[in-house]
Amino acid sequence: MNGTLNLSLNQRYYYKIVAIDKGGLQSKPSYEEDDIILKQPELIKPENNAITSYDLTFKWKKVEHASGYVIFISTSRFGNEIWKRVVYSESSNDTISVSYTGSSLYSGKTYFWKVATFTKGENIINSISETRNFTVILR
Repeated sequence: MNGTLNLSLNQRYYYKIVAIDKGGLQSKPSYEEDDIILKQPELIKPENNAITSYDLTFKWKKVEHASGYVIFISTSRFGNEIWKRVVYSESSNDTISVSYTGSSLYSGKTYFWKVATFTKGENIINSISETRNFTVILR
């Protein structure tokens, strides 16, 4: 199958994977898997381009059907991850808040953050938020 399908959020889908080489030879289908397509997490704070202190708390809206989240902090938009934390979706609140507990951040440096959802395991990412940046300033 080539192209893009019109899939719906919060719907469970079942699938198998078949590899096809350039000559048209096909592999045997994988075992059947299933998952729910989740909405992207909506980030709340820090806002994009925020100026923050060292006492950082990250906050986002819960995503329906997510088992948990992975928050990533990096030194560039596309990598150089310096901190990652897994958070399970156990509370009844509509939002998730996580305090930064990583190594010291540098004053005047810009960092990037995003949140991913998962339904099965933290290594099987389902959806990913936008990437935001913030700058830490010594106050």
